[in-house]
Amino acid sequence: MMIKRGVVVSRARRISLVIAGALMVMPLVLGPWVIGSPMSALIVFGLAGFGYTSYTANSLALTADVVPPSSCASAWGLACIGNGIGGAIFQSLSGVVLKKVSAVSGYAVAYNVLFLGFGGSVLIGMIILLFFAGPFSRCKSLFDHAGVGEPEAAL
Repeated sequence: MMIKRGVVVSRARRISLVIAGALMVMPLVLGPWVIGSPMSALIVFGLAGFGYTSYTANSLALTADVVPPSSCASAWGLACIGNGIGGAIFQSLSGVVLKKVSAVSGYAVAYNVLFLGFGGSVLIGMIILLFFAGPFSRCKSLFDHAGVGEPEAAL
């Protein structure tokens, strides 16, 4: 919709990724204050999950914006490997934090720490994406390496 209105693709992609990131961050950071019942917890998880799914869909499209078509699956596969390894590490660390904090302060405080940690990690990721990720445009050197030629010719 943004692209149809004349927004440059790379800018539209950043805007959509920021919106998706906000949909993940806000419920998680506000979770400790708004969760008072199982239903409110489901709503928080649902909103954060929707944000994650939106972010993933845009990230998949972003791969096609940057790398040659013949390399999209490989680039996305490498990203998924990193996602899986990061998820395994994060789950393990979450268990350790839950065990240690709950032993001292109880489960309510421990889960609040996790919610804030999850939201904070998404926020850090969004800052990296916005300020350190570089341009979201066709990478000429990748196209040269793949032997495709000019990036514009591959569109």
